This record gives sequence, structure tokens and C-alpha cells, in this order.
Amino acid sequence: QYLKYDDYIKLKDKFSNNRQDSSSTTILDQLLHDANIQIPKNSDSYKTYSKLLRHIHDDHVFFWGEQIDACKYIRYMLQKEVEVNLGQSYDSNVVKNFQKFLTKYAEKFPHVKNRCIPKIEPIETTTFYKMHTLYKLYDEYTPYSRYVKSNVQYFCRDFHAFVNLYNIYITDNESQSELFNIILENFSKNLNKTVLNYKEECEKKNY
Repeated sequence: QYLKYDDYIKLKDKFSNNRQDSSSTTILDQLLHDANIQIPKNSDSYKTYSKLLRHIHDDHVFFWGEQIDACKYIRYMLQKEVEVNLGQSYDSNVVKNFQKFLTKYAEKFPHVKNRCIPKIEPIETTTFYKMHTLYKLYDEYTPYSRYVKSNVQYFCRDFHAFVNLYNIYITDNESQSELFNIILENFSKNLNKTVLNYKEECEKKNY
């Protein structure tokens, strides 16, 4: 269920670069109508469906052999939107509506077949929040890994605080499986490379 850091951030970057054109709202409204999903245009739920359309409509991601991981990313994204951002339960009724929407999408764009329809079932609650915390660390870490070396010195204190959060997560979430070991090892490998850069520039800090 988890995505490695490398895969998560690659997908996030690709999806973020996908901009909706002027026809997207028309397509979204038609799909919602066809799926008999009635929500106000100014609602957060409408924004969630808009986000789902933007992700699912990105053929460049799905055509490059990344469908399984892309669906994992979308599954997490939907549950986060519903549970964290909307404060609602990501239950069978919510999933059913998303699946109806995706089914109508597949009917309108036959080349996508059943893109992600069976792969957006709820993630078990404990696992989801453990995943959510890890992915938040992914998101917080990424800017630190991308600063040019000459700018690292300005972020020593913040990066040190981030490393403390990372260490707390690792302590509190001891791996119980080989698969989760792989996830944590991948993140650790990336983080350790960045730590070396910061050590050189932040001589007074101890990571």
C-alpha cells in the first residue's frame, strides 16, 4: 500500500505539472451529472472531484507503466481529501460515488478502460494515518533536498528540526514487515544524502 519516497515524489511532481484546461469544468459537470452525483459547485466536495479528474485524466503518468503506483497515490489522495480535509468518513458510500464517477469517465474515454476503479477502496484507518504521517514527512523533506548547496546554510535550524521529527517517526513506527522496511530504507537513503550536504554547511549542528 505504501509508496517509496522516490515513487511518491515522482508521481506528485508529475501530477502537479498537469494543468486543467478550460474544457475540464465542462467535462467534470457532465460526468457528475451522468453519475447522478449532486454537489454544489462552490463546495469542497466539488473541488475533490475536480482534483480526481485532474489526476485520472493524466495519460502521461498512466501510459508509462506507472498505473499501479498512480492508483495507490490517487487512493491515498482521495482518502486524505475526505477524512483530513473534509472531516468526513471515507466509507463505502463515498467510495461508491467515486467509482460511479470513474465508471462514467471510462465510458467517455474508452482508452482508459477501468482506470483505478477497483483500487480506491478505503485504507484501514490505522494504516492510513501512519501513511499520512509518513507522506507528510516526504512533503516536508523534499524542499530541503532541492536547495542548492549555497543556500543550505539558511535552513540549518529548520532541517535539524525536521530530522528530529523523522527520528520520532522511526522510533514510534518500528517496522513489522519486509515491505515496510523497504519503504523506510528508501527514505533513509535519500535523507542521509541530504544530511551530508547539511553537515558540511551547518558545522555547529549535529544530525
